[in-house]
Amino acid sequence: MTIDIAMGTLAGQVVSAGTGEPVADAIVSIDGQESDSHSFYSTPTTRSGEEGAFESRLAPGRYRIKIQKEGFAPVETTAEVRPAAAGAPVEIRLRPVGAP
Repeated sequence: MTIDIAMGTLAGQVVSAGTGEPVADAIVSIDGQESDSHSFYSTPTTRSGEEGAFESRLAPGRYRIKIQKEGFAPVETTAEVRPAAAGAPVEIRLRPVGAP
């Protein structure tokens, strides 16, 4: 028996809120939400690349994205993945610690 699961792509870029410069090596945690539920499950953690970019192939659904990087305040946001589609990349702005 073969089970085909349509996958989508969650892509984004992590940038500094102060300068707009890419933030490399930020920890990107993605949690999926069960359909018709308030419970979440975790996917493997990844890191942003040299240009602040990250990408993950995921099953369709709603996801909570948490970004952490030393020297910056952590950020949490949500995004939706649709089957067989690459949505617009999510831009995540990290505020430097101590910045107004």
